[in-house]
Amino acid sequence: MINAINDNGTGSIADAINYLKSDFDHKNNKRSVKPRDFAGSAEECIVVADSIERKHKYVSGTLSFRDGEKPTDAHLQKIVDAFRKTFMAGLEPGVNYVDYWNIHEDKGNIELNYVIPLVELTTSRQMNPFPPGKAKEDFKDAFDAYINHQMGYDQVVPDPIKASESKFERKVLPKSNSKSAEEFRKNKPTKDEVSDCVAHQIINGKISSRQDLCDFLENFGEITRVNDKFISLKPYGSEKAFRLKGPVYEYGADFKQIKIDHQTKNADFKKQLNDSDFEKVRATLERLTKSRRSFNKKLISKPFGRKNKDRVYGDKRKNLLMMVVELEALEVQVLQA
Repeated sequence: MINAINDNGTGSIADAINYLKSDFDHKNNKRSVKPRDFAGSAEECIVVADSIERKHKYVSGTLSFRDGEKPTDAHLQKIVDAFRKTFMAGLEPGVNYVDYWNIHEDKGNIELNYVIPLVELTTSRQMNPFPPGKAKEDFKDAFDAYINHQMGYDQVVPDPIKASESKFERKVLPKSNSKSAEEFRKNKPTKDEVSDCVAHQIINGKISSRQDLCDFLENFGEITRVNDKFISLKPYGSEKAFRLKGPVYEYGADFKQIKIDHQTKNADFKKQLNDSDFEKVRATLERLTKSRRSFNKKLISKPFGRKNKDRVYGDKRKNLLMMVVELEALEVQVLQA
């Protein structure tokens, strides 16, 4: 099992949830197995996220299991409970936050998807299950390792692409008008070098659309042609363009799914942790969970200001949710009439 976290969450949460619940995948092909709701409430997530005025409204991701890993619903519920107690430590579901979980099985393996609005309900302050920076990856990796050990699954070796940054990305890209950038461009980057950089950007959530992809490629040269199947790039200092092909470069590419597929299929695996390795994982997870619990407790202990009283949480939130439920019940009655 591996937790693939999506780095966006600025768009419509309703669109994200509707995709998870849809009988059709991102290519509009009918799923061989219907998605099914598993935990939390999609309706509550939509109501809460739609009331958030900040840019980042929610976080989403997938706990993706390998083909040979067949957890039962009882196992999955324990994993959801562990996820909540770990990443939302010190907070109660339905009281301090809401979430939604559903299951996809159409690709042969189990994908447990989640969506979490980024707000603490009693204060309306921003809540994030994952701390910023390196701690986010350490927290996620420790949780993955702990669950895999407990379930008897093979351990996941971190994807090297996630940790390896090219010289161009590290030193040149942030200073695209610098002398070092000019020197790099004279070296005529190869197709493989460009592709490696693109892969790293996707894995780290910096490319989420074809426009993002084209904007990034322009750091390497001139885009000479774009069609549904490929993008042609003429590197700086080169007289000829080369053609970039594959799922990443096709029109309508689903960069979220590409990221999940890459992390799941291209990761290396090793056998169970020994006692010493597991103790290190357990200690890391305990330390980071304790830190998150302390952060969340401080978050909800601070009195909220006048502005928060106007937000749609607490009793107002409950009233809105009751309206959603009543409207759905009314729709059912109309359809049955």
